[in-house]
Amino acid sequence: MRTWLSLALLALTGCAQSGTRVPLTQDRNTTSETVNFCTIDVAAPERLQLALAADDVQGVDCVPPQGGEVFSLGFSHAGWWLQLDVARSSLVVGEPHAFDGQAALLALDCWEWDGDVTVDQDDGAGWALRIDARCRADAGKAVVGAFSGEY
Repeated sequence: MRTWLSLALLALTGCAQSGTRVPLTQDRNTTSETVNFCTIDVAAPERLQLALAADDVQGVDCVPPQGGEVFSLGFSHAGWWLQLDVARSSLVVGEPHAFDGQAALLALDCWEWDGDVTVDQDDGAGWALRIDARCRADAGKAVVGAFSGEY
């Protein structure tokens, strides 16, 4: 019985060590080109720099703009969230847009913001924006940063 157990253990060990093991972090279905699903560079309300290849990082949610009448970004991390909406009819790529009836930001339990958002790219290749906003009712609340991604 002891010999049989030793042979079984030796056979299992030999089979487990044969071949080349693929690292667990490697996705065999991806190509060498990585698409930036969402790149985040935020200074407020927290410092965060992160580039996502997909919407699969636990604790981070980025919903990039899609087609339609509204350029809309949703984002959340570390207990705070934002929803940015800019009417495409009023959007001028590369120009700051104040928060008004055509551009709205909801974040940090604040509904009215001073500052602006600049959409730097909104085309078939990708999207990008910069935001610098302070809550009108509480200037200590701010959203400052940049977001971008590819399609």
